Amino acid sequence: MSIVQTSKLLHLPVVLLRDIFEENGLAAIFNLRLVSRACRLESSFLFFRSVALTDSSHVAKTMSLDLVKRLSNDHDAVSRYMRHLQVGPFRDEKWFSLDIILPALESIIPGARHLQSLTWKTNIPIIAEHLQAFQKHHSHAKLYVINHDRGFNPIARDLLSSPRLHTLDTPILYRDRWGSLQSQLHIVKRCLMQGNSIKVLRLRFKDVTSTSPWMDDDFQDWQGASQGPCNFHWQNGDYLPALEELSVNPECYLFTSDDCAMWAKVMDWSNLRRLELYQGAPRHLLLALTNKVPNLEYLQCGINSTATWHPLDTGLHILTDFIASITALQEITFRTTKYSDLMDTLTIVLQRHGKTLRRLDLSCPSFDSKQWLPNQYVQVLKQVPELETFRVELNNTTATGRWDGETKKLVRWQKYETLAWTKRLRPAEDRPFFIRDDGLDLRGI
Repeated sequence: MSIVQTSKLLHLPVVLLRDIFEENGLAAIFNLRLVSRACRLESSFLFFRSVALTDSSHVAKTMSLDLVKRLSNDHDAVSRYMRHLQVGPFRDEKWFSLDIILPALESIIPGARHLQSLTWKTNIPIIAEHLQAFQKHHSHAKLYVINHDRGFNPIARDLLSSPRLHTLDTPILYRDRWGSLQSQLHIVKRCLMQGNSIKVLRLRFKDVTSTSPWMDDDFQDWQGASQGPCNFHWQNGDYLPALEELSVNPECYLFTSDDCAMWAKVMDWSNLRRLELYQGAPRHLLLALTNKVPNLEYLQCGINSTATWHPLDTGLHILTDFIASITALQEITFRTTKYSDLMDTLTIVLQRHGKTLRRLDLSCPSFDSKQWLPNQYVQVLKQVPELETFRVELNNTTATGRWDGETKKLVRWQKYETLAWTKRLRPAEDRPFFIRDDGLDLRGI
């Protein structure tokens, strides 16, 4: 009887099964597979939906070797169950990836009949035949290129210009030599325009000069880098698919007025859901995008008063006007070095998005930032009734709170009482003379 009930459970739609097992965790699937052979066979399509071929640990390496054999076997059902395949990362790129994984992909990629996504997380460029097979046999599948440490290998142009490319998250090399800038951004732009499919773009940067001086002289010829400001050099006739996520460090990318104005024209920004600007708030970009990202749900930005890319020289209103133009904001992470900027920005955030916010993360760790009184925390919690995650760092004190399920129904004072508090002691060399070892400000005594 129990086996029959299990079979009925496993024949529910996958969406419902996911909800059931997400509530109980991965252990529930393992336990189910131990009940009987029938349960193990019936649950295989869930267990092998996502496969990662990696040697990141001893267990992962052993399992990957076994999966390679099974996925290469036409008579094994695992390849029919697999929907998502991840290649990498690899610790032993010479033997494990070059000799074992990559040759096996020749049969694995065409044999995975129902593949929905391929994630490439390795330094090694994808073999042209493998990429062609992926594009030929899986015309609707998505390609994710996620590699935070590709070293100094040449940029994989075939990969970046693939019409299946959905996500690009990899370092872009640039050279800053005596004020003369060269970068790979022009190559990246051309590849993305050719593929015309990118949805998630996370731009990381790596300076060749500071990390590998020996290749500095050959950078332009080796990488095909272009001369000029470190940005996309948008021009009339350029285009880019409507992005859903954009992450870029304004400390490395030069957001000029002309570049931002042109970028706002060559792309439809209405689908953007996530914008990460690290600790920056580039005024030209925010000005160009005001009223163009109404559906933005997550914003990460900040104001660094010592940097040249903050908006203070033209007024804080550029940042606050941009935030006010968003209609669907649910999460915000904001960091600043000036307490008044924090409070001015928070006022706009609460007035415009207090009823929709689910996550609020604020940080002002400078010594001059004021500590909030309990009533100030309560007032913020009052204005964001649907808040699920809360974090405020002021000076050396951090308050964090998390509410879900029944705890979301707590009144503001009850939520305040559940906050967790941490205090960070700063090294003596980083403290002004009027700050005592325990954080007490002697100016008030």
